[in-house]
Amino acid sequence: MFYIRYYVLFLFDVCLTGSSLSHQVSQTPANIYTEGEEAKIYCWHSNPSYDQILWYKKSEKQLQLLGYMYYDKSYPEPGVNITMDGDNCTLTIKDLKVSSSGVYFCAASYHKATSLKKKKKSTSNNNNIVDFYSALKEKRTLQKKKTCSEDVD
Repeated sequence: MFYIRYYVLFLFDVCLTGSSLSHQVSQTPANIYTEGEEAKIYCWHSNPSYDQILWYKKSEKQLQLLGYMYYDKSYPEPGVNITMDGDNCTLTIKDLKVSSSGVYFCAASYHKATSLKKKKKSTSNNNNIVDFYSALKEKRTLQKKKTCSEDVD
């Protein structure tokens, strides 16, 4: 038998104005698993300003980034598969091994790239203007929960 522990981690920019520490990032369940089982750890947050969720694994003295989601795009580290899964950010570890032991962290953060100055790009039709950054900002406002899933071999 081995252990998998996980914690919730808040990442925020101390220079942000109007940020609140009252927003919550949650991660469940708290379990101990045996070899060969499958573990699923769910993570979500209540701050609509956070547009990124990251997964980390700490084993012995090493902290490893498993991957992250930025809006609806996944950016896994090599060897880690991330896919969309419902309303939660789910870390799935299949066929657990002793090497799967570690402390797993879920982190939510605000990515600075969304604060870039607005740029407009016109399409072939001059009457049709695409404002990418406004659309991105609107999507962030509408999306209250981040969604992702990771399968770790």
